[in-house]
Amino acid sequence: PAGTTMCKPEGCEVGAWTAWSKCDAKCGGGMRRRSREVVKAPKDGGYNCPDLEEEESCNTAKCTPQCTACAGKSSGPCQHDKDGSCHQYLTGTTCPPGTHECGKWESGDPKKPPVSKDVCTGCWPGTAGPCQQKNTVCHDYFPGTNTCPGGTYECKKVGSAEAKDFVVFDVHFDGAVNTDELAADIAEATGRDASYVVVETDTVSEDGGHDVGFVVIVKDDEDASATATSVSAALESSQASAGFAGMNKPAEMSVGSQAVTAPASGSGLSSLA
Repeated sequence: PAGTTMCKPEGCEVGAWTAWSKCDAKCGGGMRRRSREVVKAPKDGGYNCPDLEEEESCNTAKCTPQCTACAGKSSGPCQHDKDGSCHQYLTGTTCPPGTHECGKWESGDPKKPPVSKDVCTGCWPGTAGPCQQKNTVCHDYFPGTNTCPGGTYECKKVGSAEAKDFVVFDVHFDGAVNTDELAADIAEATGRDASYVVVETDTVSEDGGHDVGFVVIVKDDEDASATATSVSAALESSQASAGFAGMNKPAEMSVGSQAVTAPASGSGLSSLA
């Protein structure tokens, strides 16, 4: 109209984005969000405001399987094969000896591994296959064959061995360790088959020594306490020398879910002269 001028359009103005919100899932894919506010609304035909909220995916890594029927107040992805207590991974995605990953076995029923006529049951924790040693460690066939490795038998022909009780030792040695000799010496000194002593870890410690973890299977004519005592006595008396410089730490032993420390004298472990 006469006597007027056209208003100058003013577009929308918005503030800065807020920080991203916390992801709404710890794993398996979640969402996080952020927003911003209108500082100045549009008028006189100015351009509209842009989106004030946005979201994006986060924590897309696959979830670690968690056990759902843990004993007591325990929790974790690994469940003890006998007492049902749950534990965290030992390293990476490796469960501690004597436990299984709940994502692979049915949580809440640790005595029932996956059932198949072509695989052994009662296998050593972390092993599987159609062939089994008498210490319950299971193996696959030789590649491309249906032949079991030497020293094993085919479970579908003779059946699977029942899972055996065992004692876990963690020992610190001052010097280098020949783990093959250590296992053989312990077996001979305690009167058990060589396959009944299994070295599972050998790591170099900050002081240059070695931290060795090994498992000793309980014989049919003894209990776990007797096994722990006989192995400790063998090490203390130097029956199992294995070419090391000596030990400066008592053995830490785990029987089932109960961890105990061997005494520093008597039948326990002490330093070797």
